[in-house]
Amino acid sequence: MGSSSARLCLGVWVSLGVSAVPSSQVPKQMALELSDRSARLAPPHGVELEGRRDQAAVAETESKKQNATINALFPVQQPRLNALLASHEAASIFEKVKHYTDVVVSDHHRFVYVDNVKAGSTTIRTLLNQVFGANFQNCKVCPGSTCHDGRTTTQCLTPNRESYFVFSFVRHPVRKFESGVRQAWFVNKALRRLSADEMLLQQLKANLKVPQPQRFGGPWMNEHLQSNSFRLTGFTSREKPVRLDFVGQLERLKDDLSAAADLYDSQMAADTPCARDNATARCGLRLLLDAYVQSGGQVANARDEDPRSVLSPEGVQTLCTSDAYGASTTNAPLVTALGEYDCDKPPVELHFQELNSEGSAHVA
Repeated sequence: MGSSSARLCLGVWVSLGVSAVPSSQVPKQMALELSDRSARLAPPHGVELEGRRDQAAVAETESKKQNATINALFPVQQPRLNALLASHEAASIFEKVKHYTDVVVSDHHRFVYVDNVKAGSTTIRTLLNQVFGANFQNCKVCPGSTCHDGRTTTQCLTPNRESYFVFSFVRHPVRKFESGVRQAWFVNKALRRLSADEMLLQQLKANLKVPQPQRFGGPWMNEHLQSNSFRLTGFTSREKPVRLDFVGQLERLKDDLSAAADLYDSQMAADTPCARDNATARCGLRLLLDAYVQSGGQVANARDEDPRSVLSPEGVQTLCTSDAYGASTTNAPLVTALGEYDCDKPPVELHFQELNSEGSAHVA
């Protein structure tokens, strides 16, 4: 099987909330995470308990059908999934700390993009605005005062949006941090006195375990230093980390966006206002993929490299073993994406370009 098919099948397994392994092998916390998708099918409040049981039975039946189909198509990936699940039993520190992160919401297409800084976010947000007119500055989609500093956040994700398709992208932790250093220098000139190693050590001295109800003014020196696991575990209106359906990698943006579009089509496309308006219309992430391909596969908002922005081998080791930037998480799609990185062996820029698209991609 090709690497693209292998990655797609693994993402589908986890994103569907389908256990492709015996339940006895799934860590308890992970089992709770995977069962959360069935909870989304529960009827509105006020419906009798029997109705909920009926819905749960239907969800279980569908889950078994999906599981059987996926295992039949891709049985070779079971050991890989077992290993990933077993190695990520510990929750990220940010899954226990209330905080909110930026999102872009489309009610017409029923999807949510969770913004992850320095992981292609400018590129994706630009396309979302061009194609759907959706951006994180549209506070009309947020109830009450849940729009923070003029941006829509995960706190805007109210129960009526729990069934939306939620996706995001991550980047190799080391390269993401180094890119964040360059962006932090650009935003705050005072930080230019600090090298990447110095900025990392200073950031890790901060108490990141305290609640962070506001986007700014918290323990982060600059928001562009925020880690993958912090950005992708923002709390919703229910005061729990956002549920994710798909998490791709920036390094393979085109391939993973294609996989996300396939998953969106299978789960959501027929049940959106877009599809109801026109049964043959291309909706949601399929349109986003079209726009990305037509753009030539460019990644926006890159900053010129500077030797001081590159972590030393000691800095890489410090980052990779830290709670803030490590890969620990019980969030299943995030396990899939982060679990494929070898943290202490960050890829070179050329590697990014080769994997990203046929075009002349430049990594942010």
